[in-house]
Amino acid sequence: MSGTKALFGELRRRKVLRSAALYVVAAWVALQVADLAFPGLRVPEEAIRYVWIAALVGLPLALLFAWRYQVTGGGIVRTAPGSAPDATLPLRRGDYVVLGGIALAAAGVLSSAWSQVRRLPAGGPVPGSAGAIAENSLAVLPLRNVTGDPAQEYFVAAMHDALITSLSKISALTIKSRSSASV
Repeated sequence: MSGTKALFGELRRRKVLRSAALYVVAAWVALQVADLAFPGLRVPEEAIRYVWIAALVGLPLALLFAWRYQVTGGGIVRTAPGSAPDATLPLRRGDYVVLGGIALAAAGVLSSAWSQVRRLPAGGPVPGSAGAIAENSLAVLPLRNVTGDPAQEYFVAAMHDALITSLSKISALTIKSRSSASV
């Protein structure tokens, strides 16, 4: 039990848990932005999978970075091991190699994800645009009561519903209801 306690103490001292929480929040925000932006940018919907993969592969890289280094006002410094609680050490030559490796790995993940996204078929029309209407779709607009008798409104609404119900039985058609269709 003391080994687990010591590990969590070291994770807390090195601020790895805080970095992990910040990474998860940042990845969630990136996924939400991608989910909202991709349709408008006509990026294929399947591309969100690569954003997920990049976020998942980036997590161990972020944890490794958080374990080994701290970002301070003075720049990136190496975290001192063990008993020195607030001591930081300047970067050595090997640290630059590790940081470069992390940067190359992150760039490789992003490059691979980007090349996979570029191979996907181009996204279709943006929903709500004129080109988004399916070939065999039909919108049944509300019928007007031309009798002049307001008591017949229920009859007009029932005819409209019956028309939508009858047309929706034709499997080759996509029918939009009165709430979805507007003039």
